[in-house]
Amino acid sequence: MTIIRLNHVQITVPKDAVDQARAFYCDVLGLTEIEKPEALQGRGGFWLTVGDSQVHVGIENGVDRSATKAHVAYEVDNLDVWRKRMTEQGVDMDTSVPIPGYDRFEIRDPFGNRVEFIQPSDPSLQDQIAYYRARAGEYDEWFYRLGRYDYGQAINQQWFDEAETVMQALHTLGPVDTALELASGTGIWTEQLLKVAQHITALDASPEVLEINRKKLDSDRVTYQQADLFQWQPEGTYDLILFGFWLSHVPPEKLDAFFTKVASALNPGGKLFIIDSLRAQSSTAHDHTPYQQESIQHTRKLNDGREFTIYKVFYEPQTLRQQLSAYSITADVRTTENYFLYVLGEKSI
Repeated sequence: MTIIRLNHVQITVPKDAVDQARAFYCDVLGLTEIEKPEALQGRGGFWLTVGDSQVHVGIENGVDRSATKAHVAYEVDNLDVWRKRMTEQGVDMDTSVPIPGYDRFEIRDPFGNRVEFIQPSDPSLQDQIAYYRARAGEYDEWFYRLGRYDYGQAINQQWFDEAETVMQALHTLGPVDTALELASGTGIWTEQLLKVAQHITALDASPEVLEINRKKLDSDRVTYQQADLFQWQPEGTYDLILFGFWLSHVPPEKLDAFFTKVASALNPGGKLFIIDSLRAQSSTAHDHTPYQQESIQHTRKLNDGREFTIYKVFYEPQTLRQQLSAYSITADVRTTENYFLYVLGEKSI
């Protein structure tokens, strides 16, 4: 004797709200209504099909639905698209407590019923987060050209000279009151932001790099938050947003949702500064395999030999300029001779 599967779940809405519920579940969520059995039609409400299961919407008055944790979780194939759709519909979203292997968020329907949207995590994204957490203690070796990243005095100096060019470009954007740094890492760019911003909110998925950043800068002008940027939702707006060597780690299918959030967090007239990599082999470690043009996923190795898969997407200036314009951001996209692509952007007023 075995329960073999879930046949249906039932939610309820107020008796006078059936048409509104039908509009939300059929038009906004896109679920398909199916005919109720004749014997049950007199009870009101309606039924929906979801895959090989059903959601039955019944009627019930005198219930405080907003006070319960009971909910239906809908598995979707593109969580970012659903986040964007909820934003467009003016629906408030809450970030759910993270659970291994899944990305998710939740809303309340117009009647207070809790609704969850859930999607299995991209294993490569989880591997990417694991890589940068494990790499925290050796990350600065990359930027300061140490160990496996040391290419000799002449090439190293070229790197430092080009990095200085980018830093000077950032300094032209200040002074500003508030800045948001996404994927703040060990503080290399946070330190530069402190020269132009009065207060910085620094986000990163790795608590290890945040702790290095905090100890390195020891500044009461920086507020740190651990956040997976693919699940992060802006909580305010800022005069300047910066992300260094992060954009290239965003899978193409998640770029629209990411830029939408960045644009929503930027004040009108606010500044955007992006730093990322050009496709230069001497930018990475000696023992890393060359970037393959036909692939956006690459294997990366730590000092101890452990290997991880990460996303690495290289952008052409014209393409990136056009993409940002779709979010009301005018972008001056520049490159240095060998190593860096950087963007000075401004959101339309």
